Parts: sequence; C-alpha cells; structure tokens
Amino acid sequence: MRRLPVVTQRGMLVGLVTLDDVLSLVAEQLREMASVIQTGALRECRQRA
Repeated sequence: MRRLPVVTQRGMLVGLVTLDDVLSLVAEQLREMASVIQTGALRECRQRA
C-alpha cells in the first residue's frame, strides 16, 4: 500500500499520507541523528586531546 488515509474521529477524510512522505520524513530524521552523533564524536575527540 502506497497511501494511507488520514481521517478525523468521525471518519471524515482530511488527507493522505504517501510512502514518499514517510520516507522523506525518515530520511530527515536520520540526517538529524547523524549530525548529532557526529557533533558528539567531534566534541569527544576535542576533549580527549
């Protein structure tokens, strides 16, 4: 399934979430996590020096 409906509590359709939307969000989150990890690693290296 490539699309999921977004509905209100009453079952009214308010939008669709696509697989591309989900993958884009996951990629963004992974980039942010990688940045945090890299910053931490650099900070740790500087503290050890």
